[in-house]
Amino acid sequence: MTRPVQNAWRLLAALFVFAAPAMAADAFGQEQKFHVSAGRFRRSFDCGPSVVSDSIERGTLLADVQRGPDRWLLLSYWEPSNPAHPNSFCGGGRETFLLWLHVRANTVLATQSELYASCRQGIEGGRPKWSGQHCSVAFRRTEEEPASEKRVDVRTTVLFDRQAPEKGLQVNRLPPAKPE
Repeated sequence: MTRPVQNAWRLLAALFVFAAPAMAADAFGQEQKFHVSAGRFRRSFDCGPSVVSDSIERGTLLADVQRGPDRWLLLSYWEPSNPAHPNSFCGGGRETFLLWLHVRANTVLATQSELYASCRQGIEGGRPKWSGQHCSVAFRRTEEEPASEKRVDVRTTVLFDRQAPEKGLQVNRLPPAKPE
């Protein structure tokens, strides 16, 4: 082969090697990564087979538990309620979530999230609070009761146990109080 042909093949081989990591994409050509930005904690993880890629940009890291090859992260994060229409209903509001991630070898294996404060859905919630090894958040939402079509308050508590992080978010929905 002539020198220009050899150089062209080397260039193609180099492009293939450098482009190979970018080929790990989903059907829409998006990179399969889970990006987390929570204060000083900034990481990108690969996504396991059942995990959808996501990007958390306004987060707070609440817990980071490591046991052997497994790691569990607990984050609180928010996103704008209505970014397309900032001057309309809930335009300046927030949707606030508690997010649990199970990570192994830089790959997110499982996620679980719970919306605990929302302008759009009328969810009133407190802040995540630590008590010993447990982080919990309580909130209430008004829902329509299917049988009577009455509006009722549904109270929910979400708990994360640092001693058993593999359990994920433990969600306890309390039945509405019976009217007297």
